[in-house]
Amino acid sequence: MSATPTRSCGTAAGPGDSDAVEAVSRLSPRLAAAVGALPLRPGHRVLEIGCGSGAAARAVAGLVGPDGHVLGVDRSERAVSRAIASSGELIRVGLLRFACTPVEDLVLPDDTPPFDVAVAIRVGAFDGRHPEVRDTALHRVRAALRPGGRFYIDSPSPGIALQEIVFDT
Repeated sequence: MSATPTRSCGTAAGPGDSDAVEAVSRLSPRLAAAVGALPLRPGHRVLEIGCGSGAAARAVAGLVGPDGHVLGVDRSERAVSRAIASSGELIRVGLLRFACTPVEDLVLPDDTPPFDVAVAIRVGAFDGRHPEVRDTALHRVRAALRPGGRFYIDSPSPGIALQEIVFDT
């Protein structure tokens, strides 16, 4: 599978919801820059790969609002358990869900609608630490996105939060 890094994204302001803005402000500078750079709109479905303790997923859930949804996945059972424990209300109202799976094994259930945006921050399959699974991981992400869906990874360039990966058609 071929995927090409294209444009880079800096930091952008998200929707004006004060709770969402506050959630982003509580993130580390690196996560806040990445979340702020995502082209999110209310109602978006977002897949966060390598969600860790779920901090960015919770902030994104606030930005996509009550009609959106976020699925955070991570290969670590411990991280996913922490994410679930810290996200009770967002999970209860259906804005947020977590699953324990490595990206290269990600397969969405048939009844899961595809995602508008996917993001991976510090994920070995995409940052060069695990090149042996990169192609499989890219295939899994592409399969999880709607046609025209967008995929972002953290940028290695200083001052640039994200770079978009565009899949060949």
